[in-house]
Amino acid sequence: MSEQKNTTIEDLAIMIQGGFTELRTEMNERFDEVDKRFERVETDVSEIKTDIVGIKQRLIGLENRLDTFVDHERRLTKVETVLKLQSS
Repeated sequence: MSEQKNTTIEDLAIMIQGGFTELRTEMNERFDEVDKRFERVETDVSEIKTDIVGIKQRLIGLENRLDTFVDHERRLTKVETVLKLQSS
């Protein structure tokens, strides 16, 4: 009877080890998929950051053009004022 218990314990140990091995394999596969998804997210975030830098540069350019436009508008208003005074 003692020998049968030893065999049963050994069989249980083998079954448990097999279960852990299967679980480890499944977890590794899932982690591999998660890693792939994180890599895609990191790539997307990097592309978004690059796009944001480009947008910031375009906005700065537009601000400069707007400042120039406002300055020209002020100067033109002064010129019109002077011409109206001179033509009167």
